[in-house]
Amino acid sequence: MIIQYDRIFLDDLKMCLSNEKMEEIRSYSMGARKRVDAMYPKASIAVKFRKGIEFAYLAHVNQDKSDLEKALIASNFGLTNERFAEMLKDSKFDREYFETYLKLLKYTKARLAQGVELNEKDTRIKNKVELETKRLVNYFSKINGLASPEVIINKINEILSYQPELLRGKVETIMINNNGELKKDFANFENIECVYYHTNKDDNYESVNLYCVCDGDTISTAIDLPKLAEVYEKLVALFGEKGIAFNSSTLTIAGYEKLINERPELNAYNNNVIYLRNKSNFLIKSKVRSKNNKKA
Repeated sequence: MIIQYDRIFLDDLKMCLSNEKMEEIRSYSMGARKRVDAMYPKASIAVKFRKGIEFAYLAHVNQDKSDLEKALIASNFGLTNERFAEMLKDSKFDREYFETYLKLLKYTKARLAQGVELNEKDTRIKNKVELETKRLVNYFSKINGLASPEVIINKINEILSYQPELLRGKVETIMINNNGELKKDFANFENIECVYYHTNKDDNYESVNLYCVCDGDTISTAIDLPKLAEVYEKLVALFGEKGIAFNSSTLTIAGYEKLINERPELNAYNNNVIYLRNKSNFLIKSKVRSKNNKKA
């Protein structure tokens, strides 16, 4: 996969451009896209993307702009950050994947710029970069006709620089990709009221805590623990593959109420719900209790 390294920018863009300047570039690029749409109403999306690249780099009106500005005009031509992130919703690409990918790209770009012969490590990283770039280009070209690695790379860096919250993290990706199966697993237990998770991040350490709340006086009478353990083991394996620690807590409703009285931030209402029994008003009660805790 050929990458034009002189057209990709891998530093934190906020150190180069203010939010206001970035918004100005986005607005300018989208305005150009509207004009292309009017001129070529029957052209395919792929053709329009190519015209956007031509406009950014070849149009006389842009010749006084910096290389960075031209690159961002191309990457914003008809493709907002929100739309780009939306295109990723069913993919296996997450925020941590992109952060690692850009680091490898940055390393490779720097080594190539030195003009020295690549050693074994450099070659291995360069091959990895090209393989992952090919995967990204194939993915986006199938969905939206976008087949320029430079446009894709610069758009990823723009989002990581200004709106990283638009890209899913590893935990969210795992949960979303396995959401349907997990719902079925938990639905097999009659007494489960709610299952939700809370994530922790401290420097390089990341973990997820899952809470399973059951309707019963004691856990042993409320739930089939060996079967529930099988579900937990599945999650341990899924998170283990990504290097994330997985912890689980099985609680009665009374135990849950005690937990959130002591730690209101672990309230189900304010976290990520995986499963909720249809007839349950569990979250409504949780919301009320959360408000009461704040008042206290």
